[in-house]
Amino acid sequence: MCFRARVGINAGHMKVLTLIKENRGSWTSIMGYALALREQGIDSRVLLFNGYHESPYITEVTLKSNKLVRKAFYELGRFADLFGLSHFPNIAHIKLIKLLKEMEFDILHIASARMVSSYLTFPWLTSIKPTIFSVTSMWAFTGHCHFSFDCDRWKTGCGECPHLNISPSVKRDATHVEWKMKNWAYSRSKFFVVTDSTWLTEQVRESMLKSFPLYPLFEAVDTKIYRPLDKKRCRMELGIPLDKKVLMFASVQLNEFRKGGDLLIKALKSMPQSMKREILLLCMGQGTVNITETLGIEVLNLGYIGDHQRKAICYSAADLFLFPTRADTFGIVSIESQACGTPVVSFNVGGVPDHVRPGITGYLAEPESAEDFRNGIIELIENRSMLDAMSQQCRDSVVKKFSLELYAQRFSYLCRSLETNAA
Repeated sequence: MCFRARVGINAGHMKVLTLIKENRGSWTSIMGYALALREQGIDSRVLLFNGYHESPYITEVTLKSNKLVRKAFYELGRFADLFGLSHFPNIAHIKLIKLLKEMEFDILHIASARMVSSYLTFPWLTSIKPTIFSVTSMWAFTGHCHFSFDCDRWKTGCGECPHLNISPSVKRDATHVEWKMKNWAYSRSKFFVVTDSTWLTEQVRESMLKSFPLYPLFEAVDTKIYRPLDKKRCRMELGIPLDKKVLMFASVQLNEFRKGGDLLIKALKSMPQSMKREILLLCMGQGTVNITETLGIEVLNLGYIGDHQRKAICYSAADLFLFPTRADTFGIVSIESQACGTPVVSFNVGGVPDHVRPGITGYLAEPESAEDFRNGIIELIENRSMLDAMSQQCRDSVVKKFSLELYAQRFSYLCRSLETNAA
């Protein structure tokens, strides 16, 4: 199959092909990056697996095989899972390599290791064309987990894992074996690592990936969509009383330890009763349904919202965005909120300090301190002049550091550097 014939690549442009598996939030962001790259003169295309999208710049692919072969690889994967190996090759991964060899492109961008292929295929994947590997969590260099929290065994080989239940959970402790397998695969691969935060960059520099060229590149949002809208109109559209102090929270999985939903509930429950009467909690996401029970605060639950314009209305309607994460490589929802002029209260963890700056764009609480998180909410929500100043600073910060245009310029520079070195 000829990629040029299928999607009409302009022969005068560098061709970048991004691999991503069906995952609504992820490929929506990747699509935004792809379009921004095209404005920089990069012929950026997306190969989407097991999903559907009408964009002319996305090619949907389903790699099928006969039932017997699928059954064999299924049993192999199930066998590996029983022994604690979380990500094993299947027939689709093998067929992917063959498919890519038939396509025409100049740079391969692996958007995330767990979304497209097994790390065991990296020696073959990265031999096809110069490759950029976006490391989006610690999973790329640990024995199984996305975030290791207080454990640093990933620096020396994992094993005796204290957090087997942390996502993605494993049934047995084969973390040392999986760590060795990743290290084996990477040692036979050639790629350029991209990280999305200062914190993750520091982790990579202490990991098995430390010998690879490294290029920090913050995530970005479309500042034309995520922008400050008239607060009164947004509240009227959402049915929010104009005299309320509006706190916003978004979550897909409220009960997930990493998301910090328990810390948020503790913080809100401990707020003064007089302030609770003035507050409305605006919740966005399927995971926020059960947050209303014992808070003593009025709650408006909007459920899942996929439309970016609608999300911008929600952010603009709020006075503060609450981001109680225990671990995050970056935190794109915080950037979306700030782009709409809404400051953020969060914890001083992971990549959050890259964008939540105390006294400028929000408040950073001490990790695990629901009391400090609550104090941050009270400090900001009671000071209207401070909030107004922060609102403008939030917008300015995102435009200057986290816009799609800036992302595209830096990614374009990286691609052209790789093409020059490969020539």
